[in-house]
Amino acid sequence: MAYIGANPVNGFFEKQQLTTDGSTTTFTLNTTIGSTSAILVVKDGVVQEPEEAYTLSGGGTSIVFASAPGGSTDTYIHFLGQAIVQNLTDMNGVELILDADADTSITADTDDQIDFKVGGTDTVSVVADALKIRSDTATLNFRRVTSEADIARIQYVNANPSLDIGADGKNIRFTNAGSFAETMRVQSNGLVGIGTTPADKLHVKGGQIQVESLAGDGAYLRIDNDANSGGKIWRAGVGVYSHPTFSIYNQTDNAFPCNIDTTNGGSVIRTFTSINLADDASALQIAEGFQGMVIVSNTSNGLTGIFRIENQNVPQLISGNSSWATSDVDGKLCLIKSAATNNVFFRNRFGATYGFRIMSIGAYQ
Repeated sequence: MAYIGANPVNGFFEKQQLTTDGSTTTFTLNTTIGSTSAILVVKDGVVQEPEEAYTLSGGGTSIVFASAPGGSTDTYIHFLGQAIVQNLTDMNGVELILDADADTSITADTDDQIDFKVGGTDTVSVVADALKIRSDTATLNFRRVTSEADIARIQYVNANPSLDIGADGKNIRFTNAGSFAETMRVQSNGLVGIGTTPADKLHVKGGQIQVESLAGDGAYLRIDNDANSGGKIWRAGVGVYSHPTFSIYNQTDNAFPCNIDTTNGGSVIRTFTSINLADDASALQIAEGFQGMVIVSNTSNGLTGIFRIENQNVPQLISGNSSWATSDVDGKLCLIKSAATNNVFFRNRFGATYGFRIMSIGAYQ
C-alpha cells in the first residue's frame, strides 16, 4: 500500500503464509527480525501471544511454535518491522567518532595503518612493525594498577632536543633479547653498571673497553679535576699530540709530560713540552719531593744532560759534556739541589735564551 511521506527506511509490512502439517513447529522467516514483537502471528483468526505461543531461533531467522499448527489451520505472519543489522566487520576506512565534539576518533583511511586522533590531532599510529607517537613532547607513561601516579616514562622533547628515560626511584635495566639477562643498568642514585651492579659512577666488569676515533679525531679519556683546589684537567690517549703516539696531556698547563711510541719495535718515551728560559733567569723548579733521574735536553743547541737525584747528595751528572753543572755556575746549564732536600731546580746561565725539554723519572720522596 502507499505511504504518506517518504517510505520507511527500516521496517515494512509483509504477510507470510505458512503451510502447516500438524507436526512441524519451526518455520523459516522470509525476513530476519529482532524480536517476537516485530511480527503479528495469526492462527485461524486468533492472534498468538509472543514468547508464549511462539519464540524465535537462529538469530531471528526462524519462528518456533510451542505446538505445531494443524494441517487445516490458516496460519500466517504479518511483519511489523525488520531487524537492523549493522555490519562492523568492514569499516572500509570510515572514521569511528568516539566523543561528543567529534575530535577524538579511530580511523584506518591509510592502508595498513591505524590512526588514533585525540583533540583533533593524530597522536598515535600503528603500522605493521611500529607504534608511532606524534608530538613535540611525545610521552609514554607507565603506571601501576593501584595508582594513577606515573612511575616511569619515555619522553621525547623537541625543544631540548632530547629523549628522556626515567623511573621514579627505580633502576633502569637493559637486558639482552634472548634470555633477558641484565647487561647494563642505571641505578636511581645515578650509578651506571655494565655487567655488574655498580659501586661507583661507572663500573664495568668483564670484557674490554674500546675507544675508537673517527678519521681526524683523537681517541682519549678526559679527566677533569678542576673542581678541586689545584686540580687540573688531563687527557690520556692517542691523537692528543699526534695520531701515532699515546700521550698524557696536562690540558690546564698546556703541557705534554709524556708521549709513548714505538720505532721498529723499540719503545720510545718522550716529553714534547718545550720551555724557553732566558739567560740568568730565576731558577725553575722542575720536581718536588723527588728522587730518581732527570733528563734535560737543550733543544736549541742539541745538548742533553742526564742527572742522578737522591736525597742525601747534590745532583750527579751521569752523562753530558762540560756545558752542564750540578750547582749554580755562570756560563753553564745548571741542575740545582741542596743535600738533604728533594726539590730540584734548573737554571739557564748559558749566555742566551734557549729552549729546553725536561723529564723526571723516579719516586716520590
